[in-house]
Amino acid sequence: MIRSYITIRYRLRGYKDMYLFLNQLAVTNRYLWNNCLADLQKQYEETKKTKHAFFDLCKWYTSHKKEVDWLKDYPVSLTRTGLQNSRKQDYRKFFLI
Repeated sequence: MIRSYITIRYRLRGYKDMYLFLNQLAVTNRYLWNNCLADLQKQYEETKKTKHAFFDLCKWYTSHKKEVDWLKDYPVSLTRTGLQNSRKQDYRKFFLI
């Protein structure tokens, strides 16, 4: 049986400012992902339980946003996607639940 694969490439065309903003947004979401995971690991080490419901992550995000000034430059709806993705992650890899 012969299989053939088709590769389709897309290229976004736009302004340099848009590329810069999207790149910074990706870095921001990665920063939130890493800090959220570190906080959950710290919670687990202290209490052997984690609160990783989206409501709890949003409360964490609100308190963390007050500590880090540059997070205020980005819309909440765009930066919370990193938290939504971290909520969907299977935490059993990181915690012995």
